[in-house]
Amino acid sequence: NAERFYYSAQRTGMEPVPIELFLEAIKALVAVDEDFALPQPGSMYIRPCLIPLDRGVSYRASLDYRFFVILCAVK
Repeated sequence: NAERFYYSAQRTGMEPVPIELFLEAIKALVAVDEDFALPQPGSMYIRPCLIPLDRGVSYRASLDYRFFVILCAVK
């Protein structure tokens, strides 16, 4: 998934998140929220996101991006 996220960002003209950073972010978030994990057959929904931060619409790619990860316990 880290590689797919990296190459998807490249294909869409966004600055890709380094694979090592992606993996460390996921590991850190899961470690922080592991107490919220539901018992089997529950799971954790993990959604990495990369969004542009420029205001308005432009002919060029954004200059700044925000990478974040959403994690949610799922039953």
